[in-house]
Amino acid sequence: MQHPSLAHVQKELMATKIKGDGQEDTIPANDRTLASLLPQRKIVDQLVQIYVDNFETTHRILHLPSFWEEYTRLWTLPHEARPEFVALVLLMIATTNCIKDKSPSMFRGDSSVERETAIMWIRNCDSWLRSQSQKHTTLSIYQLHCLSFMAKQMNSVKRKRTWMSAGNLMRLAMSAGLHRDAQIVNLRHARHLGHKKVSLFEQEMRRRIWTTISELELQAAQERGMPAMTRDLVEDCGHPLNIDDEEFNQASEKLPESKPLSHFSRSSYLHLSRSSWPLRIELTSLINGPNSQMPYEDVILYDKRIMQALDAIPHWNDPASMVSRILLQIQLQQLLLFLHRPFARDALWGTRYDYSAIVHLRSAMTIIDLHDQLSSIGNSYLCLFRNDTLGAALSICYNVSLSDTKTGKPFLLLFKYLSASLTMNLVRRNLSRSSIVQLSGDPLNYLEKALTMIEEKIMCVGAGLQEYYCVAAIIGLLKKRLLPEQSSNEEHGSAEKVSRMIQSVLQSQDNYSAAATLASLPHMVCTPSLHSDCLLTTFVQPVQPIMANNGMPNGNEVPFPPTMHMDNIGMVDVSYLFRYQPSRSFS
Repeated sequence: MQHPSLAHVQKELMATKIKGDGQEDTIPANDRTLASLLPQRKIVDQLVQIYVDNFETTHRILHLPSFWEEYTRLWTLPHEARPEFVALVLLMIATTNCIKDKSPSMFRGDSSVERETAIMWIRNCDSWLRSQSQKHTTLSIYQLHCLSFMAKQMNSVKRKRTWMSAGNLMRLAMSAGLHRDAQIVNLRHARHLGHKKVSLFEQEMRRRIWTTISELELQAAQERGMPAMTRDLVEDCGHPLNIDDEEFNQASEKLPESKPLSHFSRSSYLHLSRSSWPLRIELTSLINGPNSQMPYEDVILYDKRIMQALDAIPHWNDPASMVSRILLQIQLQQLLLFLHRPFARDALWGTRYDYSAIVHLRSAMTIIDLHDQLSSIGNSYLCLFRNDTLGAALSICYNVSLSDTKTGKPFLLLFKYLSASLTMNLVRRNLSRSSIVQLSGDPLNYLEKALTMIEEKIMCVGAGLQEYYCVAAIIGLLKKRLLPEQSSNEEHGSAEKVSRMIQSVLQSQDNYSAAATLASLPHMVCTPSLHSDCLLTTFVQPVQPIMANNGMPNGNEVPFPPTMHMDNIGMVDVSYLFRYQPSRSFS
């Protein structure tokens, strides 16, 4: 039953949502339009660097020396810029626009202005991509498709379609033969006149793009609870090399040897993640497949293999390795969570599955801890890109809510007893103790951490309010159960948390944002900027909406002053703004 104090604020939030006909089909798809959408160079530099520091240490699709060289030319010689490179930069900044700083976000309905701006960039790039020929594709096209997918993930655009989109992305890569050994492809097509061989540089880039797409599809399958597409696929393209980008280029006639795992490079995540790929793809297909529950003996064997993979993760000293190391651990801890979940439910009915109960709970706590390591230093990348936090929080909620039917004691007390009694058994099994250790602290503290991270996600993009409702309510119920003398306070406390969260969004409404306006403009005329660090966009038929009492345009427009600029909000310079038209809500 809904708490009475939440009904009013929820109605207010729903009233702020702007609904209208989408204009995806009317977005101009010409090359000049893309260049006109670039913000000032200072803003682009910041967003691109955030992308490189995070995504280019995990899901690699770029060769950075080549990228930086062309990026410099983009600003010095903007009229000579390749449109696919402009689209590449737009999607890179769309991916990181919501995490560029920690200043409070403004909202348009339940969506942040930064998210609306990113959606506008994504829509234009997708429209341009659809207009390109499919006969003569280059690596840039596959890079753009990857970036579009990742940008939508970061901005929570159409999350219910993520698994389908990941499958389409995988099929696109397979149709181009990215999963095959390029040397074999060269031999097969050598007899065809005019066939261009795949260079050594392109071979390595194809391996990176294929591995990135495979990881994205596997993540989507796990979140959707479906088997992965590539379980029975024959792929012989090989692993991405653990090398630095500076060691090879487009003129390279020989690729360098892959460095040992102890050496960290930006490709270390992809290289090492591929080592555990057969295990992860097999387990995901078994857990999410139609077969009945696997024998417990197999569970213990898979558990041991996962522990060995966790122990194989190097302890790099390079500060840039933090995101890579945490993501490598999270994706294996998530497997432990899925593997032991069915048996953790039966732990209270006998001692056989006590081990699964402990590992299940500990893995959930470890996942939240790993996310918190990044979140505590202001890095929201993985928190927005993955949905592990909610799943781990719900797993902890479930375990803590269980009770020993014989003693009536909360499962939390039972867990502490089991953790101490099974320590020696873990040692005898020769399993890793790096991930399964005796618990210290209250599991409810982990739930509070998860709630804080979900709140951070809401304030970045606006998505996650339902997750926040769920976790806040469960925390209140658990505290009510564990502390019955404070049951009334805990119930009201949880309702107050949700109410304050909604009020924060309502109080940060940006009734008329340039981002919302630009996202709905169907007509643009591109004009070269007089400044070297900015591209200028002029909009015809300049009109200004007059706001009604509710803060929304009422249909009566007056012209903007011709000197109006929007530099202060980080968008492209504009001379005029067209009539305001609300865009379709992206959810």
